Amino acid sequence: MQVVQRWILAKLRNGLFHTLDDLNVAIRQLNLELNEKIMRHLGKTRSELFASVDMPNALKLPDEPFQIYKWSKARVGIDYCIQIEKHYYSVPYKYVDEEVCVRLYEKSVEVFLKTQRIANHIRSFESFAHTILKEHMPEKHRKHLELYRKLWLANRTSKWAFGLH
Repeated sequence: MQVVQRWILAKLRNGLFHTLDDLNVAIRQLNLELNEKIMRHLGKTRSELFASVDMPNALKLPDEPFQIYKWSKARVGIDYCIQIEKHYYSVPYKYVDEEVCVRLYEKSVEVFLKTQRIANHIRSFESFAHTILKEHMPEKHRKHLELYRKLWLANRTSKWAFGLH
């Protein structure tokens, strides 16, 4: 890297460039020239070495772009939720009172117990709201929720039918 920097800077030091694009074009051209110069101690160009050594050993880039994330810890509450940045996310109820690790991405939240991922949610920025998956609830809570929704819908439908809304 130091060789590249010094060689290109030495060639450009007396140049006059009116735009950043002009400078970038000159740098690209000098970089191509440097890669085609034969290195005395190896008898090959940088391009030849790249093609014979680096390219065959290069790994395929991942399909997904790299995402920045941060880790935090949380304790699963009695309501089988953890609080992360003022929002509550559910985990399977059997993990109540466990300490978990949370990987927080820009658009998602992953919850781990030791090395096992136990929950995955789309990230929400709504303060003090809950994101709860039905499959994380105990069976009794699911039944209660279904009953509550049916009653709420029946009540709302009745009010609408009689013009009481």
